[in-house]
Formats: sequence, structure tokens, C-alpha cells
Amino acid sequence: MADYLVIEIQIWLFLLIILGLVSGGAVGAYYLWRHLRDRERRIAGEAAEEAAAEHMVRRNRMLIRLDHELKNPLTAVRTSGATLRELVRDPTVSPQEIAASLDAMDAASRRVARLLADLRRLADVETRSIDFAPVDMETLVNQAVEDARTAPGAEGRTIVATVARAPWRLPPVAGEEDLLLSAVLNLLSNAVKYSGPEDVVEVRANEQVLGDHRWVVVEVADTGAGIPQSEQRAVFDELSRGTGGRWNCTRRRTWAPPCGSSSRRLPGLQRDIRDLLPQDRGRCRGPGRRRQPACSWARPCRRRPSSVPQ
Repeated sequence: MADYLVIEIQIWLFLLIILGLVSGGAVGAYYLWRHLRDRERRIAGEAAEEAAAEHMVRRNRMLIRLDHELKNPLTAVRTSGATLRELVRDPTVSPQEIAASLDAMDAASRRVARLLADLRRLADVETRSIDFAPVDMETLVNQAVEDARTAPGAEGRTIVATVARAPWRLPPVAGEEDLLLSAVLNLLSNAVKYSGPEDVVEVRANEQVLGDHRWVVVEVADTGAGIPQSEQRAVFDELSRGTGGRWNCTRRRTWAPPCGSSSRRLPGLQRDIRDLLPQDRGRCRGPGRRRQPACSWARPCRRRPSSVPQ
């Protein structure tokens, strides 16, 4: 009888020990879960605060640049208006003097309109979906060059287009033709703006093998003054000095990693901007890819298999 009681007591003690261990493990797991949850919330909160602070810094920087970009043309408009007011009061003033002031006012107003159009386009690209369709890059590049040649300020500049046609023509790329044309034309406009009357601006479109894939590469190069090394990191920022919103719009329209826009400085060549557009669907994905922007239109078209050995 005594042995039976001892065994029963041992069993109850064993059960109590197991219950204690299970309870302790459950309590420990609960507090561990709370700790991990609180840490994740803290990390997420810190990341959100950093993102908000960075957004505020970028917003303030953009407002400062916007003020800088608008101040000069608006000052020119006011100055031209004051000059015209004085000229119309003077009966001896020639029509040429009045025309010069009107031209200055017109140029300043067009600069403001262009800047506002760039801002609208940038907001449009960030908020709406892209209507993809096959685009003939040869036709698009030639159209951009023709538009750039007739743009104000392009007088005297040599603007040429070199589009590869052998051993085959460039394949189409999927995207919105207007956005693609605007991206190339924006780069051409900047090249024209920051080059002299005797400089050369060239657009090159060809097919290249980069890594394991084939790409349509569009390059805009010029022999103008170029961009200082210290300012090259900021050329794709919103309203970066000397660019308006154009290069930022261009990058947002073309960036579908590893596709994108890049800027480089070459010996004897002041500025070279490249847009990479993939040919085969899904080629914008690969090792080391970044998050793809929702506004990217550099989505590829399928291409018929070539009979030429790759």
C-alpha cells in the first residue's frame, strides 16, 4: 500500500512538473512573441519616420528648386513688361525695340509653360497606368530628331540620328509612343539647350547584348559644355538645376530594372545619356533587381526567333 502511494505521488509530481514546464514555455513563447511584435512595430515606425523625413526633405528641395526655376523667367516677364510700358510712351521708339522686348517676354513665358508641362507630365506618369503597344523605335527616333531641329534655340546645331539597320532592323518595344517620344525629345532638348551653335548632337539607337539578354539601346550624346562631376548624381532629381523636370520624367518613364536611364562622361564627349529597352517579355527581371515602379513603360515586345546564330 505504501509503495502504491509513493508511485502515485511520483506520478502526480511528474505531471505537475510537465504542466509547469508547458506553462512556462507558453508564457515564455508569449513574451517572446510580444517582444518580436513590438520590435517589428518599432522598426516599421522608425522606417516610416525616416521615409516621411526623407519625403519632406525632397519636397522642400523641390520647392526651393521650383522657386529658383520660376523666379528667373517671371523676373524676365516683369522686366520686359516694364520695358514695354516705357517704350510705348516714347513716340521715337522703333518697332524693332518693341519686338525685342516682346520676344524676351515670349521666351520667358514659354519657359514657364514648359516647366509647368514637365511637372504635369511627371505627376501624370507617377499616377496613371501605361497603355502598352508596340512602338517602332526607328520611326520614333527620326521623329524626335525632326522635332528637335525645328525647336527654338536649335539653330546652327547639327542634330543627327543613327539607327542600326543591319543585320536586321530594330525590334519594336512595348510602351506608349507619346511617352517614349517625349523621353527622347526631352534629352535632345537638354542637349540642344546646353550646347553651342557649332556643336553636334547625336541620337544613336542600336541592338546590344548586355549580360544574357538583348536590348534596344537609345543614346543621346552631344559635344556641349557637359555636366560637372559634382552635379552628375542629381541630374535625375526633380527640378535639378539646369534640367527642369525632364531627366527625372525620362528616368521614371524608362526605369524597369534592370532597364533604365544612365548618364556618363566620356573623353572628348561631354554627355552621353542611355535608355535601355528590353526586347523579350520578362527581360526586366533578373538577379539583383529592384522594385519596379508602377509607371514604367519599358515593357518588352516578343520578337520572332532570328535565323542568325546568337
